Amino acid sequence: MQSESRSKSKELYQVCVYSIHFHYSFCSKLFHDFFFVL
Repeated sequence: MQSESRSKSKELYQVCVYSIHFHYSFCSKLFHDFFFVL
């Protein structure tokens, strides 16, 4: 039971990291395009 919960939280952590990374890349690209146009 404990190990199951641990793997679940690890999975959630990875998803969070990926989403944060994706969000950051997306935002930086957006800002870059915006300033490039500016």
